[in-house]
Amino acid sequence: VLAEVDFASVGTNDLAQYLFAADRQSGPVAALNDPWQPALLRLLRLLRLLGEASAATGTPVGVCGEAAADPTLAPVLVGLGMATLSMGAGALAG
Repeated sequence: VLAEVDFASVGTNDLAQYLFAADRQSGPVAALNDPWQPALLRLLRLLRLLGEASAATGTPVGVCGEAAADPTLAPVLVGLGMATLSMGAGALAG
């Protein structure tokens, strides 16, 4: 399927929202959208499959969201084969 598109992007904020049924902007449940939540990390491990497909097809795969903005998690995402990390301008200094 990746051969049919120019790129793919995984939105970790949306992924967390769907996984935990919690909006990151809703005070009482916002903390559930932590990119280090074990369930979300297990789901992000599937990015390795996307990374392998990306290498096989030459189609870049990127990650956007809080996980991409985390300076500790970013190297993990790159190690999984993600070509780009997209984040809000405020996170660039980190």
